[in-house]
Amino acid sequence: KVAESTEELIVRLYEAEGKAEKAALIFAKPVQAAAKTDLLERELEPVQTAEDRIEVSLQPYEIVTLKVKI
Repeated sequence: KVAESTEELIVRLYEAEGKAEKAALIFAKPVQAAAKTDLLERELEPVQTAEDRIEVSLQPYEIVTLKVKI
């Protein structure tokens, strides 16, 4: 979805199997910036990006919300 106050994308990930995992998101365009946010879309910490890719670690049953600028 599009963020409430900007043109950035909001992506939510959920780990549903009860084990720590890594997720890779690949976009059609290069990613300019990304950050983890809370559920109200307030930025918590930056996430490292590599061209069109973001990788994040998820703990068991964790919900991760990302704000992505393309």
